[in-house]
Amino acid sequence: MNQVYLSYHDIHADCIELAKIIKKKFKPEKLILISRGGLIPGSIIANYLCIQDIDVIAMNTYSNKKRTNTISVTYTQRTPPTTT
Repeated sequence: MNQVYLSYHDIHADCIELAKIIKKKFKPEKLILISRGGLIPGSIIANYLCIQDIDVIAMNTYSNKKRTNTISVTYTQRTPPTTT
C-alpha cells in the first residue's frame, strides 16, 4: 500500500466539504470521533456544524504491531454539551 501525505490545509478543506454535504442531508445533534487520526477532522466538522455533543472512542486493529481481522473498541468518553 502506498502512503499518502496530506497537509493540514488538505485535511481542513476535505472536512469542510464533507461538513457541507452532511449539512445538506442531515441535522446531526451529536458526533462520535475516533481517536488516533479522527479527532482533528472530527473537531473541524463539529465546529462547522456547530455541534458540541461529542463522544470519543478508541479502536484497535493491531496487536503486537500486526494487523488483525478484528476491531475492538477499547475506550469511550462522553463529552457533555456545553450551554452558552
